Amino acid sequence: MPEFGSGFAERIAQRVIDEHRKLAARWLGRLRQLVTVTPNEIFPSPSLLDHIPELITRIGEYIGGHDREDIAADSAVVSKAQELGALRHAQHASVHQILQEYDLLDGVLITFVKEEGERSDLRPSPAECVDVTHLVNRAIAVLRRSTIETFLNHYTDTITAQAQHIERFHRLLSHELRQPVGVISTAAHLLKVNPSARTDDKFEVLARNVDRIIEITRQLEQIAHIGPTRDNPVTQEVNLTSAITGAARQLREMAESRQIDVRVASDLPTITTDVARLELVLVNLLSNAIKYSDPVKTERFVEARRAPASVGTCAFTIRDNGIGVPRDRVEAIFGQFVRAHSERDSELGVRGMGLGLSIVRECLDALGGTITAESVETKGTTFTVTLPT
Repeated sequence: MPEFGSGFAERIAQRVIDEHRKLAARWLGRLRQLVTVTPNEIFPSPSLLDHIPELITRIGEYIGGHDREDIAADSAVVSKAQELGALRHAQHASVHQILQEYDLLDGVLITFVKEEGERSDLRPSPAECVDVTHLVNRAIAVLRRSTIETFLNHYTDTITAQAQHIERFHRLLSHELRQPVGVISTAAHLLKVNPSARTDDKFEVLARNVDRIIEITRQLEQIAHIGPTRDNPVTQEVNLTSAITGAARQLREMAESRQIDVRVASDLPTITTDVARLELVLVNLLSNAIKYSDPVKTERFVEARRAPASVGTCAFTIRDNGIGVPRDRVEAIFGQFVRAHSERDSELGVRGMGLGLSIVRECLDALGGTITAESVETKGTTFTVTLPT
């Protein structure tokens, strides 16, 4: 503990350091008079409970004349103030609350200075009292600025992430609804122009795609509530064989129209994950493989198999023998609005905006997974997905 001289500022500095925990308790009591909270709600861990006492100690050292001009450059004290800013952001506080907390701390310390001046035998002059008050105010200003700057940086990052999440959600919405809405529109038109064609299988197609739209809406609603990070995922246990088979069932008409055999291995593992995002990954990968099948080949297939994985993860591949991707475009296909074969849309009967694989990567990022692609033009493409179990 530092020792100070015999002047009034030095005496106050020593008293602040000696009484730092009592001063912190006085601050907390004042705060609880304004807001009904418990100490653990304000500082949820033992290390955080020491923040205000430690900051008060540092203010005492500053008043005593040690590195007065360097308090703003004191990495330890600034770090404490920044941690408070991050904590208050995580607790959904406001700038007003932070200002109020520091105003209370400033008031507690100024009152303490006044009390010590009245009981001191040094009989400080008005100028000495003003100097000490100024030092307290400046120290509080430095801490308050660091806390609020950190709080606002986190707040800005959150707003930016939310805006990006909304943009991604809109892309998901338009991308995922396009296919079933298109099927319904086509079937409805055929039934309208040719009423005699009203067969059970056409009504079954209509009903199945209406159910698909309802399911997509439910999944997208879940994703909208999940947010842009991995917090609060909607998780459940799911067997990958069953999940991929279910995704393939949704695309049955597309696969049958292109005479594609979809094969799913029976030995894929069971994992706990966000099922809504996983299904978006699977449907998009299978749909992509089906769309880009090779019309000149007599046998066309898409198959899902287990792949080697490290401890704590699982991996599977989705492989096709389609038209493949040019070597110089393989890495680019996960970008937004990238389509490897847009010049062959009419031939392949493909429409889209080039968002499917970017959606896959975004979903896997949120799941803590990865995806890689290997492709040989005219031979086919293999996507390898790795997920935490």
